[in-house]
Amino acid sequence: MSEKASFLRDCVITIASDDYENFELIFEQTKQLVKITNEAEVAEALRSLIDDGLLEAYELSAQPAYSKKVGYSASRLHELWDYVTPRARRRLKLSEVSRRSLVASQKAERPSCEQSRRMFSLIELSIFESVFAPAF
Repeated sequence: MSEKASFLRDCVITIASDDYENFELIFEQTKQLVKITNEAEVAEALRSLIDDGLLEAYELSAQPAYSKKVGYSASRLHELWDYVTPRARRRLKLSEVSRRSLVASQKAERPSCEQSRRMFSLIELSIFESVFAPAF
């Protein structure tokens, strides 16, 4: 996988991490972060993330059941909503902890007690979720 494709996948995961996101929003936000020539690149990133279990596609409705998990569908790309899986969420938390650690080490400063507490809390939460989340 190219560096651009990997970065694009990371961007899509980040965009879809807060809420259900439709393709148009994901495409517009990724265009601001990555030099993209067409929708096919983002569609391919979505497909590969769904295939890898890091993203899920949903049909949303105003009626109960409000969301229904479906598979990737190129023909319904503009109708479906995407959201990260718990596995992707853990990956985001760990990469944030790693990024903070790297920034702190590059500054040759020790993180404050509060920063250290937050980093350890994220690590503990990630470990807890990876051990106990599959049981729920």
